[in-house]
Order: sequence, then structure tokens, then C-alpha cells
Amino acid sequence: MVKLGGIYKSQKYSDMMVIEIINAKKVLVRFFDTECEVFTQSDKVKRGTVKDVMHPVYFGVGFVGAKGSDIIRNNKAKNVWYHMLYRCYSPRAKLTHPTYSECYVCDEWHNYSTFLNWYSDNYVDGFQLDKDIKIEGNKIYSPETCMFVSPKDNAAKAQAKDYVVTTPNGDEIHVHNLADFCRANDLGQPNLVATISGRRDNHKGYTARYK
Repeated sequence: MVKLGGIYKSQKYSDMMVIEIINAKKVLVRFFDTECEVFTQSDKVKRGTVKDVMHPVYFGVGFVGAKGSDIIRNNKAKNVWYHMLYRCYSPRAKLTHPTYSECYVCDEWHNYSTFLNWYSDNYVDGFQLDKDIKIEGNKIYSPETCMFVSPKDNAAKAQAKDYVVTTPNGDEIHVHNLADFCRANDLGQPNLVATISGRRDNHKGYTARYK
């Protein structure tokens, strides 16, 4: 049996202290780094296998929170939350999608459990999370700035961003809707977009960048 007030080592997280003992199968511990309190079993405390659900494990910021088990049961919510963090905090994502270089997620949504509550209240089946429609030019994912929109509306919004396209002659053209510009000039939109991230040097002599 563990001791009340005893400090125990964790295999993955900071040390933890036993702050309450109900019985061998219900022991309350508190982790020093995050101050997270978790009920667990005494043998897990002694082995150091208690999980600190407040410890950031996703891109250095995201953690599952008190309802961590729900991340397994709700795969849709998990994927939305994970890819939101990925777009904002993954070095790889910033290389392939430079428009997200200044984007970030509000502190409360670093906690998956908090995001899950908002998701459950607002999700519309088949819709996508969007941060731009409510506030033009918005850089933050938060309850106040985000909403779920149809894939059609989301695609239309993405196409209507502002770009600067450089022609083969070196002229710069300010473009609001890249899809329309590509159709008018016999260009492939995916190929022109690839010049923005550096995956292509040019497309038919054209290059593009975000304004």
C-alpha cells in the first residue's frame, strides 16, 4: 500500500504525491509539473504507470485532459482537434502550408476535453472546421472565431484568398480568386499553388505567393 503524502516516481511524467487514499483501488495523486489530480490504483502508483492527462503530448501543446478516454471513442472529434494542432504547430505543415505560419490555437483548446465540449455542441455532420468566415484574416482557432461550414463553402472561401501572381514577363498581378484566374489563363490551380510552397519553381512561367 502507498503512503499518504508519499512522493513517487513516474516512468514518463513528473513525480507525483499521494494526497488521498480511499482504498487500494482508489488513490488520489497529484503530479508536480501540471498539478493534475488523478484517481488511480496503488499498484500503478508504485510502478509509476499513472497517466498525467494534462501533460502536453501533441506538438508540445496538446493534452487530452480529464475526459481523455473520449479521444478514443470519438474519432471525428479527435481528427478535427489533432489536425487543427498539426496545421498550427507542426514544422512540416508550415513548410507545405505557409499561410498557417502565424496561426495558433487558443490555450483552452490545447485541452482536448474542452475542445470536445465545444465540438459536441456545434458539430454538423459532414461539415468542416473553419476559422476565417466569421472574421476575415483571423489567425486564431477559438470558440469565438470558429464555426463548422459545408465543404462547398469552405472551398469557395479558400479559393477567394488574396494572391500575388507573377507572370512570365515579370509583371505582378493581384488576384482575389485563384480558381477564376487559372481558368482564364489556362493554368492548373494545383500546379500554381505548388509554387507557393516551393514544390514547383514555376507553372508555365507563372509563380504565386500569398498577399
